[in-house]
Amino acid sequence: MRSVETETSNSPALQPSEHLAPGCKLQWPIWKSLNRLRTQVGRCKNNLAKWGFLDPSLTQCQCGAATQDMRHLLNCTTTCTFRDLCEANDRAVRVAKYWSEKI
Repeated sequence: MRSVETETSNSPALQPSEHLAPGCKLQWPIWKSLNRLRTQVGRCKNNLAKWGFLDPSLTQCQCGAATQDMRHLLNCTTTCTFRDLCEANDRAVRVAKYWSEKI
């Protein structure tokens, strides 16, 4: 099976499987946030504006960055790579937990 690449990294994406992805035993809000980060469809301010739920002039992140997009969410609180998300390691879980409580 061919490896799927993401636009944010050179690491392969999760491959289709009949088993749940790593992290499936996490609490629901963290699991949901982790999967939103993995698929790049989380509720960041940039996506909320794109979907019509937020004024486009209000996409600045709380940290001061110009735009809060999905790529920024991985680096805002701590550095987290796509591979971290795929593995659901401690770094990815910390980021998912943080954003599950904020957004």
